[in-house]
Amino acid sequence: QIEQLVLNLVINAEHAMTVMRPSGEKRGGVIRLGIHSLTPDRAAIAANPGAAEREYWALTVSDQGVGIPRHIMNRIFDPFYTTKQHDSSSGLGLAMVHAIARQHGGFVTVNSEPGAGAEFSIFLPVDRGTVPEAGDRPAAGRKSGLVLVADDDEIPRDTAAAIVRALGYEAVVASSGLEAMRLFAARPADWTAAVLDMRMGELNGDETATMMRALRPELPVVIVSGFHNDSERRERLEAAGFVLLDKPYTIAELGLAVERATGDPVSRPATGS
Repeated sequence: QIEQLVLNLVINAEHAMTVMRPSGEKRGGVIRLGIHSLTPDRAAIAANPGAAEREYWALTVSDQGVGIPRHIMNRIFDPFYTTKQHDSSSGLGLAMVHAIARQHGGFVTVNSEPGAGAEFSIFLPVDRGTVPEAGDRPAAGRKSGLVLVADDDEIPRDTAAAIVRALGYEAVVASSGLEAMRLFAARPADWTAAVLDMRMGELNGDETATMMRALRPELPVVIVSGFHNDSERRERLEAAGFVLLDKPYTIAELGLAVERATGDPVSRPATGS
């Protein structure tokens, strides 16, 4: 999960220094990563709900990008909120950063000014406990097989693929329903499962899944979307045997959805470290 957190922050920093720059402005810059330990003072604790007077590791990712205006600072971790006008980003990347930090008992701070880049700091509680010897750990039970991940938004697509790989599967990505269908049709018997975003241009996730099932009726499929207020569609897709996953989702929730679809329990991330 920490690997996924860093990946999302680095992708976000890269976008801030390239596609988000105004037209005609030179692209590029430096991304810096750092880590240090500290104990927040009273002011820091008061300013950050969830912080406590204890030792933390502070993981920082800074860039030389366009920066973040103050009037939107309190919205950047909202699911589906984005300022990226040059792509179809849903903002899921930063939402997952926030969720992962919270799951580990930590919190996130941001320092930024327009035109002066941004620095994200992820505070994670220090655990001084002993690490078990390798022989004391349970078998990981990692899975294998091909999982097709399709989404027309780069960040959630790469995020989902990274999670699938962390579970032990091999992920193959597609940027549209049509591309996913072409990849699937080339070898329908080889796929372990498919993870498809609902809204994808010419061919939506449910349409893609239906076409795949025509070639291979037993194919496990996870369809990802914001089904919160659409009970009729949810019932229809569940009746068709698809596993539904609402956005925004956590890493654990995607793992459980794949488990439900395949009927094959996935390994859980280790805890306490």
